[in-house]
Amino acid sequence: MTHPAPDCGPAPSGEPRFDPEQFRFDWETARKREFEWDPGRRVRIHRPPAPARDLALVWLVVFVPFGLVFGFMAAVTAGATRIPIALLAALGAGIVISSIFAYLHRENEVLFDWERGLARFRLGRRERTYPLRAIRRITLNQRRGKHTGGGATSVTTYACEVVAETDEGKELVARSEFESSPVIPQRRTAPMAIELAEALGLPAPSPPALTAKDRKRHERSMRIQGALDEARRRNSD
Repeated sequence: MTHPAPDCGPAPSGEPRFDPEQFRFDWETARKREFEWDPGRRVRIHRPPAPARDLALVWLVVFVPFGLVFGFMAAVTAGATRIPIALLAALGAGIVISSIFAYLHRENEVLFDWERGLARFRLGRRERTYPLRAIRRITLNQRRGKHTGGGATSVTTYACEVVAETDEGKELVARSEFESSPVIPQRRTAPMAIELAEALGLPAPSPPALTAKDRKRHERSMRIQGALDEARRRNSD
């Protein structure tokens, strides 16, 4: 069940309140999530593992074409006696690809429970639990994505991460969707980090520093978005 932050103006820090319904995760966490947001009581972001039907579908999508191709090649080059071996190879390819899919879509849970006084971070079989007092600070970090396209069309994409730091290391709380602007992911993610830090009694995190090139990319992204919005408006008139 999702508990959106109440719409009652800015947070104590002066930032807009975080709205979990509007936050967009990056592709790794795009699967439907259970999202509870009540800092000071309970915060939980849970992505269930990929269901068995999805794994079966991935296996079929790989096995059928691979089986047809390998079977045809075996029949043409070595005769019908090699077809079972080709089918076994297609079966193995399907298993490998579906296993990779299952790994990329393994269960992921982030929990802050003030009543129990603990924070838990779980990704697949890895699970770490800390007392809330062990969290030293909440930070905002910028992530850069790979260049897409080629030549003059290449762009850099940006995301913003909320990270909980302890004496034992860093734990990822959430990562925003990658976008062409370096500023927009920060604006969307900062309220989450600030409200979480305030509920933990920690200083509000500072946004990642932007370079002059980052600011130019943001301005260019806004110009492009403005042109697209104007084109849509004209088409709808």
